[in-house]
Amino acid sequence: MMRVLVACLAMMAGQAAAGSKLMPISEVTEITKPLTAAAVAYEIEQGCPTIERRAIRVVIEGWKVAVRAQELGYSRRQIKAFVKSDEHKARLQQTASTIIAGTGVDTGDETELCAFGEAQIKSRTFAGRLLQVVE
Repeated sequence: MMRVLVACLAMMAGQAAAGSKLMPISEVTEITKPLTAAAVAYEIEQGCPTIERRAIRVVIEGWKVAVRAQELGYSRRQIKAFVKSDEHKARLQQTASTIIAGTGVDTGDETELCAFGEAQIKSRTFAGRLLQVVE
């Protein structure tokens, strides 16, 4: 799921305006917030056999993030470097784990993680909108 989002982000990136000063993409909340939520959804999907990603929704949201990155002026090279960065991927996964643990959910407990995922879906959080319960 994360790969789809970051791939869309990389594909849609346009060239930055010449001479523009941009903050590091890793500090742009409009980009990192949805990617972090996607990482939360990924953690839920990986730990809960009754929840899976909504593939089309993941692609749509990825395109939205990519379009926004393009509007902000990031180049294809900048975005590609960001999404392929092992440091960034590790930071996203760590942040997602911290977010989940911060709710009191034990990520190693399948029952707790599934209940958390179902609550995210019911509440229609960004992460929840990327997921669905399978029968």
